[in-house]
Amino acid sequence: MSDSIEKSQTRAEFSWLSLFQLVLSSLAFIVLGFLSLFFALIGIGQIANQIPGMPDPTSTFLYVGGLAFGSFLLLPSAGYALLRLSGRERLRNWRISSSRWLLIASGLLVFLLPLVLLAGNLVTAHGRIAWFALPPLHILAVVIPIFWLLVVGLNGLSPGSGQRSWGLFGAGLALGPVLILTLELALLAGFLVVAVLFIARQPELSDELTNLAQRLRFAPRTPDVLARILQPYILHPATVAGIFAYIALFVPLIEEVIKPIGVWFLASRKLSPVDGFVAGLLSGAGYALFENLFLSSSGSQWMSLVLARVGTGAVHMFTASLVGWGLASAWGGGRYLRLGLSFACAVLVHGLWNGLTLLTAGLELFSGQTLIPLDRLGNLFSIGLGSLAFLCVLMIWLFNRLLKRAIIAPLPQAALPDAARLSDRETETDEV
Repeated sequence: MSDSIEKSQTRAEFSWLSLFQLVLSSLAFIVLGFLSLFFALIGIGQIANQIPGMPDPTSTFLYVGGLAFGSFLLLPSAGYALLRLSGRERLRNWRISSSRWLLIASGLLVFLLPLVLLAGNLVTAHGRIAWFALPPLHILAVVIPIFWLLVVGLNGLSPGSGQRSWGLFGAGLALGPVLILTLELALLAGFLVVAVLFIARQPELSDELTNLAQRLRFAPRTPDVLARILQPYILHPATVAGIFAYIALFVPLIEEVIKPIGVWFLASRKLSPVDGFVAGLLSGAGYALFENLFLSSSGSQWMSLVLARVGTGAVHMFTASLVGWGLASAWGGGRYLRLGLSFACAVLVHGLWNGLTLLTAGLELFSGQTLIPLDRLGNLFSIGLGSLAFLCVLMIWLFNRLLKRAIIAPLPQAALPDAARLSDRETETDEV
């Protein structure tokens, strides 16, 4: 009697969770689709008017392509949830094949990535065709490395049912960015309020900032002039400390809590560490795809920015999978020390990436404008970013191998065929 009651309660809970998945995915699909249409109309207007000084329509159509593609990727999540609610979908775990064919196929796509980048770079040099030729190349350049990292991280592991897998990915793509952006803007607003209150109590500082505003108002709008005017203020120790604290500490703290958003929805499922790693990787991939699609630009900087975003995607996916692994270890085995260490490591890696990126941006802004030989540090910063991105890729691969060994090691050799089928068994509870 108690078993039947428990099963009925569990099914009701799962139905509500599926309903939430359906509503979230459908709403995000509609919103992204509407925004894609809105930017398409803006881009068409830019092309039709061709007024000198107007923004390049290519950047607008990059948003159009990214929004439309992101909207399309939310359809499987909504479809699986709808089938589950209608009782037509029999949930089954599935496994990224360990026969290596998918790994080889994704690797071949990586080898095609330089050709995609070269084609995109050539397209940006021809403004007349860039607005419609660059967006699909941009999507390919963003998707290929994320897809390859997913295949490497999931190789031989079970991500669960189709509903769970697409739900985790969709949560990272649609819900995670909204929550993160909201919290980061709220924190930034708090910083600004504190700064305004501090300035209001310093009359001399208030007068100095008023003079600065006047200088900026009448100064020529060139990067060199603006950098020369703002340099004393931006390089002030208090300003530098505040910017670094926000970018390299508070932003990573917020993102590493929210980024594995799909894992939090599975808190009651008693996930294994393998499940947590997989769920975090899928959520991180969704978030990385969102960032890399929309933090883009056209023109001569397109290729360098896309290459930089490849490293950012690797960082997001590794840190999210690491936090997911720690969360599952704490929930399922009470290993809260592991959770604390994994979260601290994720924040450290993310903060180091943001800090090096910030230093690189400062180098480009103030190159030749300061007595400090920042130009000599440019190569060092680039090497640091590249090494950190490579380390994240290596750790995703290493975690995959270690987790597969942890699954297989306790089983006798003769039981390996049966063990391979353990993650393929049907389940009634595998959903986001």
